[in-house]
Amino acid sequence: MKTLRAHVLIGAIFFSTAAVAQYDNEPVEMKMPEERFELGVNISPAALLLMGGLPIHTRTGIYAKWMVKPYKQYRLGLNYEIEDRFDRELNEAPTLWTDSTITLLYNSRNNYRYDVHLGIEFFKPNVAFTMVYGFDAIVGFNHIENHTYTKELYEDPEYDFQLVPSPFNPETEDFAIVDYMYFGLDFSFGPKFNFSKNINIMLQWSPELLYERPISESYSDITQRTVPPRSDLYFNMRGFEAYLQFRF
Repeated sequence: MKTLRAHVLIGAIFFSTAAVAQYDNEPVEMKMPEERFELGVNISPAALLLMGGLPIHTRTGIYAKWMVKPYKQYRLGLNYEIEDRFDRELNEAPTLWTDSTITLLYNSRNNYRYDVHLGIEFFKPNVAFTMVYGFDAIVGFNHIENHTYTKELYEDPEYDFQLVPSPFNPETEDFAIVDYMYFGLDFSFGPKFNFSKNINIMLQWSPELLYERPISESYSDITQRTVPPRSDLYFNMRGFEAYLQFRF
């Protein structure tokens, strides 16, 4: 609930800022600057860690931009996202008991995403603060791994019958790996603060519409393929991200 309220508050601030910028009739200088190239780095994970938070989805990326009009520039972005999830509801859950042994179950899921964004953005030129609106075409690769481990422990008489990993039945592992390709579009907007002609910070929200389809599968045991992967069209709301940008 606190996360939802925070997103609603940030969204309200963004929309209010956009409304103010829309009705700001201050004349601007329509002049191309000498510095027409820009390089941006996603600093959201680092900023969240500095504030004591822990990102659920760690997405990092860079953007290269080149200005074609005083109010318009093209952009090319490369993103990498990772989600590591350790299912604590299943981990160390006893699945089998005997008089001297106990078998535990562990489960983990790893999700890696790589994508390329190519698009365009619009803004008010030559001002200290402006709203930025943009569109991108997206192509990406999604790698999903599910691992299940079992570990047997037994009461070792040499260690006062403490539970230790069993030397008789080694740890086992099962896995299911599925790779996807995805394509889509995004719309982004947010404020940009120009601290100098060479440095600015942009806050951006980029919801995505994506079509994803499986391209490969791998299983330790084919009987684990209970539900075949399928193509899907879905809307990814994303969160707000911060970019530190350098113009040169």
